[in-house]
Amino acid sequence: MPFAESDGASIAYEVRGSRGALLLLSAGNGKATAFDAVVPLLAQHFRVVTFDRRCRGRSTGDATQAMDLAQTARDLRCVVRAALQSTKSAHDQGAASDDRVIVFGTSGGAVSALSLAQECPGLVSTLVVHEPPVISLLPDHSSQMDQIVKIVECSRREGPHAGMDAFVQLALPFFWDGTPTPKPSEPDADTAYFLEQEIMAINSYAPDFELIRKNVTEKCIALVGDATGPDVFYARTVPLLAEKLQCDVAVVPGNHVGYLLPNTASAFGEALLKIIQT
Repeated sequence: MPFAESDGASIAYEVRGSRGALLLLSAGNGKATAFDAVVPLLAQHFRVVTFDRRCRGRSTGDATQAMDLAQTARDLRCVVRAALQSTKSAHDQGAASDDRVIVFGTSGGAVSALSLAQECPGLVSTLVVHEPPVISLLPDHSSQMDQIVKIVECSRREGPHAGMDAFVQLALPFFWDGTPTPKPSEPDADTAYFLEQEIMAINSYAPDFELIRKNVTEKCIALVGDATGPDVFYARTVPLLAEKLQCDVAVVPGNHVGYLLPNTASAFGEALLKIIQT
């Protein structure tokens, strides 16, 4: 497992495939494994780069510090450079190379994708964002952020298992059947970090859309799932974000996590591939 060094942290990443460069940014899971169901297809067409976010999975970092999206962008830039350099063939070493990447981000990963495009001019060729929770775009953003604050407080007060139940009820209602998650015998550090150190930064992010449009070298695309309820907050952001980015909205199979569910992952991967290649 290779690592990219970035500002005092080691960021674990994986590279599969050999053509071009496609960076996949996961949601709350924060780990490369979130895309296991779609990578085999995508890697037939692209050099696919996945990674574990700072303080998540196999990556290191200071877990006492809240997520900093500008830092996330720097981490991603280091991952891209390390991944592309490590997969260059001997023939490529002396040739000029295109270090730009196609970037796909989903949910919180889509917010990280926006930050990467904003912070790193010219690095992102195509930006594809799937249901990003850019709550600042919503007319009821204050009440929506109040819900996020309650989730954070719940996790700190009652533990990450209870916090995740609160999060699922708000963000993933299709998974909620009214049955509380059993309390784990050991603390779930990844879940706790997500709920207590990441979701405030993710959901309060206010992108500079003009700068993003300027920095992305080819195109931006906003995605929404055909099974995502129209009233959930991250679905309501999609047309507003597309207007700001002056880009099209494409509909993909499944709901907010269509890329990992067995019944929709294959169709999601095929649709994403077609959107990227068009």
